[in-house]
Amino acid sequence: ALVARADFGVSIVSGRALADLRERIALPDVIYVGNHGLEIEANATCFREPRAESLRRELRSLVLQLKLALSETDGLEIEDKGLTVSVHFRRVNEHLHDWVRSITFSTVARSRSFSCREGKMVLEVKPQIEWHKGYAVCWIMREIAPYGALPVYIGDDVTDEDAFGSIPEGITIRVGGSGDSRAQYLLPDVQAVGQFLQWLDLSKPHASFANSQRAGR
Repeated sequence: ALVARADFGVSIVSGRALADLRERIALPDVIYVGNHGLEIEANATCFREPRAESLRRELRSLVLQLKLALSETDGLEIEDKGLTVSVHFRRVNEHLHDWVRSITFSTVARSRSFSCREGKMVLEVKPQIEWHKGYAVCWIMREIAPYGALPVYIGDDVTDEDAFGSIPEGITIRVGGSGDSRAQYLLPDVQAVGQFLQWLDLSKPHASFANSQRAGR
């Protein structure tokens, strides 16, 4: 697997809370990036975006407001992830979707410290700061990755577009979907991603990467 190769470094970037992500994946020697880039953990290295950290108490208050405003909505899940919140409405009756969007966006707007963005049947509430998955990838490239490493980013969510646009020198791949994307390449589905990763694993070791990793930055 790629994780075991000295010439590859594997990062998993997700909207999930870092602790949840780490528990689900449970692989050693992987860089975990949670909460849309606000949390990063790589062995002994741990980063949490300080502005997001300072808003924890305010976020808890916002969660209570959302739960109160949406309390009568069957099938709705409000997931408090510490630094962000996800409002999942996939199981909500379809005729209520627009209402859920309206209530969530208006409640978040009143806070002024947070913004709301729609994903796949989920509304993502995040601190209104200049930080996203793209910033997290750039941080990894600057602070952890060996000099000269080539980033390869694969994603299927609208929030992955931030990362696609942040590493023009890398290889960016959108999975599924239609319409415009900032990614350079498109794969049709998860099965194709698996085939691509197998192809990478069968490739010859990249001497330049391995050498730079040994030498450090």
